[in-house]
Amino acid sequence: MKNDIISQYVERVFAFSLNHTFSYEEAEELSQEILTTVLKELPKLRKEESFEFFLWAVAKNVTRTFKRNMVNSARCLLTICPRKPFIMRMMTLCLKNSIPN
Repeated sequence: MKNDIISQYVERVFAFSLNHTFSYEEAEELSQEILTTVLKELPKLRKEESFEFFLWAVAKNVTRTFKRNMVNSARCLLTICPRKPFIMRMMTLCLKNSIPN
């Protein structure tokens, strides 16, 4: 039953992920994290009617964590990069435009 419900949203979750990442590969990874988290947390859902709200709430939270982790890993890479000031400015501009509130 739950796989039937989730399979209806796979393409929409991927489209959501594409809109919140910088590449196809990141979107695939984010989609997988979202759907895995939904499957894991699904037993906590009381009413099936509220599934869509639940799905998008999970998607928003997982996306926020995903982006935070991407920023932290990029910061680690920047510690060894000689062009650090330029890259930091570019990252800041990109992130300001992409992180949901």
